[in-house]
Amino acid sequence: MIRNLILTKCKKTYLVFLVVFITVNSLISQESNFSLSLNYPLTNGDNYFDRNDGLIDLGVQYRFIDAGVVDLGISLNAAFFNFSSDSGLTTTTEKSLLLQPRLFAEFNIPAVQKLQPFLGLGYALTSFKNEFSTSQQVINNDSNSGGLNFNFGLSYYIFKGLFVQGQYDYISSKREEGTVPDPDEKFYQKIGLIKLGVGYRF
Repeated sequence: MIRNLILTKCKKTYLVFLVVFITVNSLISQESNFSLSLNYPLTNGDNYFDRNDGLIDLGVQYRFIDAGVVDLGISLNAAFFNFSSDSGLTTTTEKSLLLQPRLFAEFNIPAVQKLQPFLGLGYALTSFKNEFSTSQQVINNDSNSGGLNFNFGLSYYIFKGLFVQGQYDYISSKREEGTVPDPDEKFYQKIGLIKLGVGYRF
């Protein structure tokens, strides 16, 4: 009886592993609609954000419509930036987090299958953490901003799944009152970014 019970459990365990293996193998063998990317962000243009140093940008993309020549999808990027200056009398640091949810269109060119241009449109949310310090005091100031984000770029598939990419982001974003000298000045209302990186489509 004990022997039969052990055999029954072994059969059930084997069946579970078999189902899991077949499912995973089926998912891997098909081209997935998901991809991940790792980028280095560079600030660009005559604007207040250009003083920041880019640290890292992480992205995830999901394609929900395959129309042959064009794929439509949604994406989310999170980019981190840092700025610091020391005049001798005051020290200023600023840490920034940029979130970019977008809709995107990815174009498939039959003649050049490894190249995929893409366009994106979304809304960028930026969170700032500032610290101003002197020998007398330390002032912390947190603020947020948001605005329209236009994106375009080009991906090149090195081999199946793995790709390199370059892209440009233009963001129209207004800072809160009191966080910059003049929030209504265009210098404080735009962000330009160049991102270079690699990605993998699962």
